[in-house]
Amino acid sequence: MAAAKGDATAHRHYWELCTLLALRDGLSSGDMFVPGSRRYDNSAVYLFTPAQWGEHRAEFCRLVGRASTSPRLCRW
Repeated sequence: MAAAKGDATAHRHYWELCTLLALRDGLSSGDMFVPGSRRYDNSAVYLFTPAQWGEHRAEFCRLVGRASTSPRLCRW
C-alpha cells in the first residue's frame, strides 16, 4: 500500500528495525564490537599475544599445578 502511494518512509522503518535487530545480535554474539566500549569491545584485545604467552606460560602452569611441557596444556 505504501509502495503504491510512493511513500518510502514506511519501508525505511522496517529497514531500520531490521538493521537494529542485526546490530543487537552482532553485539551480543561478539561478531561486532564498539571500540572504546567496556561491554562491547573486541574481546581479542584481552588475550595474550604469542610472545606475551611465552613469557607468562611458566608462571601460569606453576599456578595451576601443571608442567609447562605438557602437550595438552600451556601450549599456544
